[in-house]
Amino acid sequence: RGDIRLRPPPPPPSPPPPIAPPPRLPPSTPQPSPPPPRPPSPPPPSPLPPQPQQPVVYPPPPVVNGDGLLTHERCHAMLRDNSHHFRRMWDERGWAKAGPGRPSCWDVQRFSGGQKGASQPASAFFDGVATGRHCSRTRWMHFYNNRDAVVFRRDGTPDFSRRAPAILGFDDGDGSIGGLCESRGWGDTKLQRCVRANLQILSIDASDYNLCRNLEWQACAAQGKLANQDGNLIAFAAAPGSLHTGGSYGHLFNRCSGWTPTGVDSGTFPNAGYANDDIFYLETCLFSQICENGEEIFSLAAGQQWRCRFSQEKVYELQQILTTPVAPEPWGAPVCHFKPGRAG
Repeated sequence: RGDIRLRPPPPPPSPPPPIAPPPRLPPSTPQPSPPPPRPPSPPPPSPLPPQPQQPVVYPPPPVVNGDGLLTHERCHAMLRDNSHHFRRMWDERGWAKAGPGRPSCWDVQRFSGGQKGASQPASAFFDGVATGRHCSRTRWMHFYNNRDAVVFRRDGTPDFSRRAPAILGFDDGDGSIGGLCESRGWGDTKLQRCVRANLQILSIDASDYNLCRNLEWQACAAQGKLANQDGNLIAFAAAPGSLHTGGSYGHLFNRCSGWTPTGVDSGTFPNAGYANDDIFYLETCLFSQICENGEEIFSLAAGQQWRCRFSQEKVYELQQILTTPVAPEPWGAPVCHFKPGRAG
């Protein structure tokens, strides 16, 4: 037989190499989670029905009812009450009652230095009061006849023998300027007695007079700017704290008590809106308003001298008070009939 060589069996197949795991990647930075969705907005409210426009309601003015003693507080209320008699005394014409369609005295230029009756803003008048613009330009004491000329100098100014304080009061009777001047001076007329007593009074012609001239004179006295005035000394012939609107010293308030001009002079014929006694009540309350120490006047004795701490700020406050519209006049308000003659 032939020589048969047997081939060895083939080796078994080698196992496949192990599969390597995939390479590890570096961990990635975690990303923030997205914000949660916003809730849906609520539906807009349904429109409200239109509301009717409400009128503006202003507080009522302080009303002073009935008669009573003058005090600082009472004067404060009387001036600010736009229905009060005080507020109707500021017509362009002296002794006339202010009313609708009539200019107030601060609405027209004063007599000296301009055309009388020409219009002006109220601020022009009150600026003059606050600064004393017209104090030295105005002759505040006039004489009306040759008898009074004996106590006036050739330049028309009073012939005082010494510095003279300003004096206020009623025209005649108790508590009057004439009575105080008579107790301290001598002469045939009130002007003669007042000059010889060295007391300054407001004495201008009725055709030139109104409450604006009166306030100017008071402010000049309060600032000590009257010619030959003793500083800013002021005195009252009747004690202000004794004034009662029901009739102090026999002088009634808002009852046509006191002197009125003839109508021909004042331009208010045939009737007037107030008489002279009302003016002294108002003068007292005006000093109470424009002086920082105005409350002091109600503790003064008759004839006692006093100095005002004048306040420009209070003058401008008075401007705001007086230029507020006046309430309609009530039915049956007093009407004064003229009493012929001249004061003094």
